[in-house]
Amino acid sequence: MNLQVKVAIVTGASSGFGRALATRIIGKGAKVILAGNDIKDGERLADELNSGKDAKVAHFAQCDVTNYSQQAEIFKAAETYFGRVDIVVNNVDTRLDIQALKKHECGETTINTTSLAGLYPQPMTPIFSAAKFGVINFMRSFKDFGYNIRVNTVAPRQMLPLEWLRLSFKYHLFLWSRSSTPS
Repeated sequence: MNLQVKVAIVTGASSGFGRALATRIIGKGAKVILAGNDIKDGERLADELNSGKDAKVAHFAQCDVTNYSQQAEIFKAAETYFGRVDIVVNNVDTRLDIQALKKHECGETTINTTSLAGLYPQPMTPIFSAAKFGVINFMRSFKDFGYNIRVNTVAPRQMLPLEWLRLSFKYHLFLWSRSSTPS
């Protein structure tokens, strides 16, 4: 997807998956409003992403997505700093994305992150699984929404910290070495 001259909002962009998404989107040529709760991490990320650029490509806007007026502020920030909104990445849910995209009537995209737990029942976390199933089917309900707006849902697998992966590898290597040792 060509993201040159596009403007995106990424919620939950201060850290983790949201941070990775925002970094990738800017790497593809878009400008991004980084929305998140953590002011220090969000502003640090915006500084990193803008470093060495001729023009501003990232702006941090603090947002508690449970607060409707703060949600509205991130869309205003996109208008103020970059002129419009083309893409909304709901890494953390917002309620205003479709309204903002309808305003421009230019056929843009909203992307919602969920979990594979919404596709495959999780007996140890049934409430989480049901909530993620709800997100997936809520987004499916927009299939014939109109306004030339594409609605996508992404269900990444669990993201594990690198250190945990190293420990897991060492543990499995240990188990393998014990099972292959003659008695």
